[in-house]
Amino acid sequence: MRECIHVSSTPASSSYLHVQRFACGQGNTPGQPHITARQLDLLTREFEHADAAKPRVTLCATSHIAEAAFYANIQAHLDGLDLVLYEGVREHRDVPAAGGVDPAAAAAVTSHNQRWLMILVERFRKREGRQPEDLEELLEWLPPRVRTWAWWAAHDGWGRRQEVRFSPRGIEVVSLGADGQPGGTGEAADISSGDQPRIRNRELRLSSLFSRSASALRIADQTEHIDVHRDRWRPCDRTVTEMCEHAGPEVGLAVRQVIQRLQGRTFGAQAAALALDVVGLTAGTANAARIVLIEGLDAAINETDVEPGDEAQDDEDAARMQSAIVDFRNQHVIDEILRESASSSPPRTIGVLYGAAHMAGIESVLRSHGYRGVKDTWYPAVRATDALTLSPRDVVGLVATKLAMRLFAADAPDDAAASS
Repeated sequence: MRECIHVSSTPASSSYLHVQRFACGQGNTPGQPHITARQLDLLTREFEHADAAKPRVTLCATSHIAEAAFYANIQAHLDGLDLVLYEGVREHRDVPAAGGVDPAAAAAVTSHNQRWLMILVERFRKREGRQPEDLEELLEWLPPRVRTWAWWAAHDGWGRRQEVRFSPRGIEVVSLGADGQPGGTGEAADISSGDQPRIRNRELRLSSLFSRSASALRIADQTEHIDVHRDRWRPCDRTVTEMCEHAGPEVGLAVRQVIQRLQGRTFGAQAAALALDVVGLTAGTANAARIVLIEGLDAAINETDVEPGDEAQDDEDAARMQSAIVDFRNQHVIDEILRESASSSPPRTIGVLYGAAHMAGIESVLRSHGYRGVKDTWYPAVRATDALTLSPRDVVGLVATKLAMRLFAADAPDDAAASS
C-alpha cells in the first residue's frame, strides 16, 4: 500500500475517518481507463491543555481490521507516549476491583478463566500431539498477544494464582475459593475445572468475525499486529456485564447478543463466517470486498437521511444501546484521563487507542475540560484498486460477500434469543 500519511497542525475534520479516491495507474492499451484507487484513512489527533501541567492527550482511531502497515504506524506513534489506554471488551475483569470482591462475580470469573485455559491446552494438544509439560511451556507456545491474557487466566476471581495440574489426560485448574483455604463449603468451597463439561469442537474453532473478515479481505487483524502487552499500556474498557447492567434487562440482552455475534458465537455469525471464507479464495474477490468495506463506511459517514423508527420505544431502545456500547465506555476513558491528570505525578502524555466511532464523543468531553486540538495525522488503513475484469471465481466471491452481509444482518437479537 502506498504511504500517504498526512500531517496537519490545524485540525479541521470532525470525523476520524475519511475516504480518498484517486487514479493510481493506466492500462497497457490505448483508451483503457485509469484504475481508480480507494483508500480509507483513520485519524490520530493530538490535544493540549491551556494548563501546561496537564497531560497532552492523543486520540488514535483504529479499526479491528486494516493493512499491517497501518498498525505499524500507530504502534510507533503510541509507543513514544507515557501512558496508553486501549479498548478491549471482556466478559469479566481479570483482577478484583478496589473496595472488595463480590463472591458470585469472583466465582464466575474463576470458572471463565479455567474454561479458557482448558481450551488453550486442548488447542496445544491437537497441534502438538501431546499435552504441555507445564504452564510455562503452554505460555511460551502461545502467540504474544494471547500470552498475557493466558497468564491472568491462571488466576482466580480473587486475584490469587490457581493450582494448575497437567497430566496425560489433560489439565485441572483449582481455585481455593473465597477463603483461600483447601476444602470449604458455600462461598469458601474450592472451584475445579474438573466440574466443567468437556471442550466442544466448536469452542476450538471459534474465531471472531473480525479475524475471519481480515483473512477474507487479505488484510490484518488488529489483535495480531498491535502489541498491547507493554509496561505503559493499560486496558481501559467496560466489561460485558457492566454494559448489560447499564442498558437494563431487555436492552442489556440485546447488547450481549450483539457482542456474541461479533465473537462469532451465533448461528448467523457462523454462517456469515463460512461465506467470508469463500470471499478470501481469490485476490480479485478480496479486493472487491475491500471496496465494499470502504464505500460502506464512507456512506455511513455521509448519511444524512435517518428514518425514524415506527415506535417511540424503538428510538428509546436504540439510544440505550448506543449509550451502553459507545457512550458508557467513552465515559470510562474520560474518567481515567481525568484521574491520571489529577494525580500527584501525572504522565506527560496519554494516548487512547479506540475505534473511530468513539473518538468524536471523547473529543467533545475533552474540549469541555479545556483541551484543544493541535495536530492531525491521517494514517492509511485500507486500500483497494478497482478491477477491470473479474474471473468467474471472483463473481462467486462477490456473491459470497453479499451473502455474508445478509446473513449477519439477518441475525437479529430477537432471532438469536429465540434460537438460544
